[in-house]
Amino acid sequence: MNDDPKKQILFVEDNYDLLRSVVHCIRRGHPDWEWHLVPDIDEAWQRVCTDNFDCLVLDVMLPTSCVDAPLNEEGIVLGKWIRNIPVRIRDTNDLIPPPNDETPTNRRIPILILTSRDIRPLEDLAKQLDASISQRDEDPDETLDKLAKLMKRRR
Repeated sequence: MNDDPKKQILFVEDNYDLLRSVVHCIRRGHPDWEWHLVPDIDEAWQRVCTDNFDCLVLDVMLPTSCVDAPLNEEGIVLGKWIRNIPVRIRDTNDLIPPPNDETPTNRRIPILILTSRDIRPLEDLAKQLDASISQRDEDPDETLDKLAKLMKRRR
């Protein structure tokens, strides 16, 4: 019997159909991973400030109340807040603060970025966040392998 605690993974995605299909595949392959699903970066920020996760999986484009977030990179904003990297409004260069003054329980949490876009423009951002990138249409087993490697790398 395995006494290791379940891996806690926060999945930030607003597409519920995608969530259901991905989580179904992952639960089938990794019943020892516990998934916490949230639909936007505001709720995700609250969770990373109060709970301790082994990994964060986030979509690039996510709903947020932060109206100044760079368009189509809202998920990246969450990653930058977690890593304590300044987030700036493109036109004014003003800083965008996190939704509250809390700090994440783990600034080094492994991050996997999901996207349906070309990943090449996101590679520099991923390096800045020390994150991995996965295409949504990638084989689910490949995505699972990336997650497992990310979590092992952080031990």
